[in-house]
Amino acid sequence: MLPSIFMAISVIFEKSQYSFGFVVAILFFWSLLSISLSSIIIVIFGIPVIKILNKFNLVIVII
Repeated sequence: MLPSIFMAISVIFEKSQYSFGFVVAILFFWSLLSISLSSIIIVIFGIPVIKILNKFNLVIVII
């Protein structure tokens, strides 16, 4: 995954903006940013909710 990030960065800093590679790089970074932000939000808000539900024995564990 790391080489693709470096390739996307190199495409962004090319002189020819608005090329196909530029659009692909923007979409790649947008999806990477949205996935990381959503996982951070799930962790921040999910842990207290699970702790509250665990007090009332309402946590369902799926293995």
